Amino acid sequence: MDKINLNDPRYTVIGNPNEIDTDTFISKKLQPTPPQVSQLESAIRGGVQGLTIGLSSRGEALLRNLAGRTPFLPEKSYEQALQESRQAYKQAQEANPITYTSSEFVGGVLPALIPGTQPATLGRMVALGAGLGAVGGLGYSEAETLPELAKDIATGGALGGILQE
Repeated sequence: MDKINLNDPRYTVIGNPNEIDTDTFISKKLQPTPPQVSQLESAIRGGVQGLTIGLSSRGEALLRNLAGRTPFLPEKSYEQALQESRQAYKQAQEANPITYTSSEFVGGVLPALIPGTQPATLGRMVALGAGLGAVGGLGYSEAETLPELAKDIATGGALGGILQE
């Protein structure tokens, strides 16, 4: 078992190490300290996630992957950057769930408030709902394979078309 420095600021000691054996203490009582996420970061991440219909983590990963190809930043694969981005969004949501979800809702509703963006006929409304649902299925999907991703996109499109009515 690796040695862990109990004075390491990345960890929080829970309980008394003198009351149990060291292996149990290290495996069960020593937990990584979660990163601190501000209300502002949660609001921004939630709002951007809603505005982009769930595509912000993928966009951030793409930008981080491209930025890593400059001499100023370390290179990261798209998959690694996507995993880190999803983790940051998840931490922001878990740290401040009300702020994140409220901002995500507002970000998702904002485009509908732009004058002239409302479709006029039922057919256009269903088509728009299906299209946005499919994009949402893509954006919010955590699928690892193409068939899983296609299923999420199809489900989002079907739900978006039905719920738009």
